Amino acid sequence: SRAVTRGESRDCHDISVYLTDIADAPKMNEIYMRRMGKFRPAREMMAVSGLAFGAKIEMTVIAYRGR
Repeated sequence: SRAVTRGESRDCHDISVYLTDIADAPKMNEIYMRRMGKFRPAREMMAVSGLAFGAKIEMTVIAYRGR
């Protein structure tokens, strides 16, 4: 999330979170709320059977930063 937050959380409009273990959802929520601050964009979270390179979490972020 550091790469995302070089801008502002308000630049993020949609975040998809993929977890290999849905039991990690509460910890992910804790980190998400701390990193994103008061502005929290739309988000979806889902469990998946596996991720590339053995990752436990993957996030896709759609962001826009105007000129």
